[in-house]
Amino acid sequence: MRVDDFETDAALARLARNTVLGLRSLADRHLDVTELAFERFLKICRPRGPIEHARRFFETRMLGILKEARLTINFNADTWFGNGKEPARVLNMFDRSHKPSHNPDVVGARSLRNKVEMEFADYAARARKAPRVREAQGARQLVARYGATRIDDTGLPTSPDFRSAVRPRYGALDFAYCPGGGAGGHRYGRSFLVLKEHIKHASTYIYTDSFKVNNDLALRRNEYGGKLHTLHDAVATYFHLEKVLLYCTARMLTQIYAYASGERPRGSRFCLPPDTTGYKVNYIEFHAHTDIRFDRDIAAMVISRSEIRDSFLGLPWYAEERHIREFARDHSIRLSFVA
Repeated sequence: MRVDDFETDAALARLARNTVLGLRSLADRHLDVTELAFERFLKICRPRGPIEHARRFFETRMLGILKEARLTINFNADTWFGNGKEPARVLNMFDRSHKPSHNPDVVGARSLRNKVEMEFADYAARARKAPRVREAQGARQLVARYGATRIDDTGLPTSPDFRSAVRPRYGALDFAYCPGGGAGGHRYGRSFLVLKEHIKHASTYIYTDSFKVNNDLALRRNEYGGKLHTLHDAVATYFHLEKVLLYCTARMLTQIYAYASGERPRGSRFCLPPDTTGYKVNYIEFHAHTDIRFDRDIAAMVISRSEIRDSFLGLPWYAEERHIREFARDHSIRLSFVA
């Protein structure tokens, strides 16, 4: 491929990635989930006082605490910094999966991730609620060209036009300001990044781990009058965060209410108990449909010293800490260390 063709291809892939959010907003343009989410809030949280006060609380505090939440990405400090190589940006699974694998667990994980992303972002433009606007057809075709693919039996994409950069990066919408980050305490690591505000508008959101949503909504379909909702239905943009309150479990909703009302202070050690969906997962997941670069998009970084090894490239442990401090300084990132 010639250099100018490669640059054109890369630019079109970035355009396709940006288009995912636009198509989601277009598909949701006639939705009015606010009233449904408010009625559910009244039923489950039972706020005291007149209905007018409850509505104002819902609009300002329940939605407000989600909009004011920070975006965090948990990671293992030693995995990212322990080899002396400085990451330039946050990678997604497809960025890292360039080699074939004969491990069935690895292949299965890649296939499952692809299946979930194909559904919630509708990369193949097959969703029931895809926009029927004639002018959007070209946009949908562009997204399908660069974002859609199957996975072969070695765990690699089969589409020759597929670009890994189109696929999202993951983290948590940390409304509780958890001391260990929004997904701390899970397998993702004890250290975490705090992203800058502009990433919120380039992201979509789901009320829990996207792997768990379809099964969870199927089990709870009676809550919605017997109607089966899906992962694609429940995905929200920043401007439709009511969806999070409409589809989350009752326990998650009451937790959000506790933080919104001040009953539970943000940043408390209690944070969020596990098991809201029965899978020991309890966070609101976000998907960033944009690059996340360390020199542009990171506001702060919290490093758990428990993840720093005793030695670093043959030097004492504090050499790795010094390396991390230099990295943060060079990228104008606020840095703190915790135990």
